[in-house]
Amino acid sequence: MPQHIAVTKGTSFYAGDRLIGMVKQIEHDGAKQAELAYVRSEDGQWHYRFPLDLVQHVERRDGHKMAWLALTPRDLVRFRVTEDALPARRVAATVVPNGDVRIPLATEELTATTRPMQRGIIHLHKGVETQQQQIAVPVSQETAIIERIPADQWDATQPLNPDEIVIPITEERLVIHKETVITEYICVRKQRTIENQVVNESVRREVLSVIPDPAPDVANDAPPLVQIVGEDYETVP
Repeated sequence: MPQHIAVTKGTSFYAGDRLIGMVKQIEHDGAKQAELAYVRSEDGQWHYRFPLDLVQHVERRDGHKMAWLALTPRDLVRFRVTEDALPARRVAATVVPNGDVRIPLATEELTATTRPMQRGIIHLHKGVETQQQQIAVPVSQETAIIERIPADQWDATQPLNPDEIVIPITEERLVIHKETVITEYICVRKQRTIENQVVNESVRREVLSVIPDPAPDVANDAPPLVQIVGEDYETVP
């Protein structure tokens, strides 16, 4: 498999999402004609021997090789071996020109590597909270101002304010017309007689009635809705 080429010493093996451990040695089993990977668990408690034919996928993350096996975590116990079953490193003896035999002695060296590890999961939840806020809002209100202006003081040529309405108030006035008539002729002398007459007539005039109609939500201590300037008015409650 192409993945076999990528699996080397230090590759991390996974069974699903579970980390099995790191490859410590790869050896060829001549009897079984198979490549075997010897893996030690992360805590050093267990040792495993996996045929590389079980490798499904190999990738490199942040410079570290990671391989996934076609196993579940329950299958790992079948590949567990003791530390004594791990193969010893073979070294060959050499003969130097003077006839001496040189045998190299090997020792194990501790190799420390790093690998990505999931420390946990953070769940983010968005909620809604209610807060009471108090702000000052300017509120304007209109008040009707009624001003009485005598007719002789009113300037009809003056432009009106767009916010003003002019209502002319009329009344009836008594107009008496007197006419001199000849009542009789006297030959001796002429005498004029003047009499005072009392005339009783009904006259009418217009009266302004002001009816305030405040809104239901207006506070009791709010300014008056109507301000009267002048006299001769009638306020209807």
